[in-house]
Amino acid sequence: MDRREFMRELRRGVTGAIREAAGPLVERDVKKLTQLADKLSGHEYHTVAPPRIWPVMEQSAGHPFLLNQEDGEWRAYSAVCPSCKQHLHFLSYAAELKCFACDQNYRLGEDTRLALLPVRRANALLQVGLPAREAF
Repeated sequence: MDRREFMRELRRGVTGAIREAAGPLVERDVKKLTQLADKLSGHEYHTVAPPRIWPVMEQSAGHPFLLNQEDGEWRAYSAVCPSCKQHLHFLSYAAELKCFACDQNYRLGEDTRLALLPVRRANALLQVGLPAREAF
């Protein structure tokens, strides 16, 4: 082994050791930044299993939402009436949400008055961003 090969192997070994040592630190920092971004956005992400049939009503942390797959993309709609703030009821036979307090109907796909909640995939599960506790 001549000097060039030795220096090349030394550089390769040192960079590999630095990567191994710094990898977990960088991953931890990325996780912290993701949590900070979620907190600043005003959402708390709650994990739900993707349903086999959709649309389906779910409830997490006391906040109802409707989970639906549209054009291969998951969407979550807040199931709180925009006008009176009561929980909406899903009528599967009509594919609409109904508020029995103020007698309003909200059809899926057509009505944009319902709040759209952020949805992201984490492994084989879905995470729905619900408003933070202070927000509702």
